[in-house]
Amino acid sequence: MLLYIRLSRALSKSGVFLLLGLVFLFIGFTKDTYVDWNTGYAGYVLIGGGLSILIGLFIFIRNLSGSASTLENQQEDFLFNHIAPEEKRKYLALGALFSLHPYRTVECLNKFFLQKPEDILKGKENINESWGIVDMTSAKKQLDWLLHSGHRNDKTIITQKNALIAQLRNPAELTEEISELIKNVNQITYSIHSKQIDYINPNIIYNFTNLSGWDYIRGASMAKDCYNLGYLDENETWRYILAFNELVVQDFSSWEQLAVSFLVGRYIWSGDPYQEWYIEHFSWLFSFYPEEDVNEFQQNIWKKYPLSEL
Repeated sequence: MLLYIRLSRALSKSGVFLLLGLVFLFIGFTKDTYVDWNTGYAGYVLIGGGLSILIGLFIFIRNLSGSASTLENQQEDFLFNHIAPEEKRKYLALGALFSLHPYRTVECLNKFFLQKPEDILKGKENINESWGIVDMTSAKKQLDWLLHSGHRNDKTIITQKNALIAQLRNPAELTEEISELIKNVNQITYSIHSKQIDYINPNIIYNFTNLSGWDYIRGASMAKDCYNLGYLDENETWRYILAFNELVVQDFSSWEQLAVSFLVGRYIWSGDPYQEWYIEHFSWLFSFYPEEDVNEFQQNIWKKYPLSEL
């Protein structure tokens, strides 16, 4: 299968050069039959055809051998080696917010940019700084907190959530900061067409009631990180990911609702009404590939796996 992937890639990358070279050689060798020109021009055509074929063969061999180490090639090989079992891929959509580069590797439990020793070391430093996770025990402690309690059950956060809901139910009393939050949340791109951009339903935020999405998305993503950093084994990781998915299905009826829940929860926690990085990355979950480009291999993860099918 990997050979087939590399062969297809090699042909697609080198095909133009090989075809052009063959055409030039054909014209050069048959000049007296099809084209009436002097020998000097024919020689240039033959040289050009030969060079084109050599370039094509060079590209073909590099791609077939895997030595053409472009990001696209690395991604395809990584997918072949690490893509999750088909029946489990949909559950990885929940934590996809933090797993989008390169896009299709979101369907792998392994993370594309957590493979090299230096990247793993940096990942361990980051998760320790953010969560105090240094081993399996501390990893499970934080994951269990997100799973069973989280910010959604924090009394201070709940008080702030209720105050925000009161404002959302009475738009005339919205503060400037909440208005900014609403404006930015409603910039999440739901789909892109050649002549039109569609955004998420602007009414969802006004009907906000639940900030648990802030906990669930972080939990699913953290479980995946802990697996890649060596703090959880595969079975334990899937147990957490599936548990967070079960809670999401109980609390939300669409990915749009979940995205808004996360953003509002993060706003209450951080005080940031702009959230540019998160708005952009939520948009990619819905519309990374324009509608015209969507195919078997290029599908937007939150369109490919509707929340109702989890």
